[in-house]
This record gives sequence, structure tokens and C-alpha cells, in this order.
Amino acid sequence: MILLEPTVAISEMTSSVGSGGEGLSDWLGLNDLVAATGASDFAVRSDILSNSGRLAVASLDSSASLTTGSQVLSSGSTTVVNNLYTALTGSTSFAAVGGLGSSTSSFADYAASIVSNVASKASQASSDYTAKETTQSTFASAMSSQSGVNLDEETAQISTLQTQYTAASELIQVINEMFSSLMAAVQSVGS
Repeated sequence: MILLEPTVAISEMTSSVGSGGEGLSDWLGLNDLVAATGASDFAVRSDILSNSGRLAVASLDSSASLTTGSQVLSSGSTTVVNNLYTALTGSTSFAAVGGLGSSTSSFADYAASIVSNVASKASQASSDYTAKETTQSTFASAMSSQSGVNLDEETAQISTLQTQYTAASELIQVINEMFSSLMAAVQSVGS
């Protein structure tokens, strides 16, 4: 956890201020260094990226007592920025997690380790998939050659047999009609 001194944090809970219905911290301009709806679009606010002068650099003066007309925020202080820089570039201890061993490094180096680890796992998964796909294809081909069944040939043969069956069926029907006629003729001569 990064702790920047001095800090101001306000929990939104169910606060709603102003005509836009912003939360209290948004309305006051606190807790909004980053803008995101989830992990996929987590980024520093675009207006701060385009104009670094919008980054708040004031700090609370804890020695001042709150009286009418007193100033508790001193503008132009670089305390917040310096603390943020120190937190991001200084040495931080990280516990072993997600396939990474425990280490002590800067956040930038640790982020690079995470990206490298994920890229390595993605590359390995891709290689494994390709190898398994090749193995499956090889086994399917071997099984097909062992069974001697070619689906195209079998389909053509079924079609031929169906045509022959239809022709044989019609021939049997004609023979049956001829036999019936012959039987009727024999019965009429005998009566």
C-alpha cells in the first residue's frame, strides 16, 4: 500500500452533491487522480495527462490551527508530488504471488516483472495449444487411416445404393402387378 503524506481521502458512500449528482470527493476534486470504470480502462485522468499543471500539489499545514481567515492549505508545495515520486521509484518489498517470487524493487520494475511473467505464460500457453492441436490432428489422421473409412466415399456409396434400392423396388412392384394380372387371367380361364 502506498501512503502519501499528507493525504486526504473521503469515502463516497451515498453522497451526492451538485446538479450533476457527483460524489462529494469528485465535487471537491479529491480522490480523482485516476478515472476508471474497471481494471480495463484504469488510467490517469486525461486532463492531467494533457496539462500537468492540473495535478494538485498543495499540502495540508498540520501546524496551523483552524481560525477564521487562516490558511490550512499551502499552494505550490511539492510534498505530494515528491512523495508520489518516492513511492513509485523507491524500493518496495513485494510478497510472492501469482508465480512471481518475493522481491524488493520499484513499482515500475515490479510492473515490468508482472508484464514479463504474463507474456511468458501467454507464449507458453500458445505453444502448448499449437502442440496439442498438432497432436490431435495427427491422431485423427492416424485413426482415419486405420479404420479405412472415408466419409466422402461412404456417402457416395450410400447414394448409389439408395438409387439401386429405388430401382429394385419399382421392378418388384411391376412384377407384382404382372403376377396379379396373370393370376386373374388364369382364374378367369378356369371358371
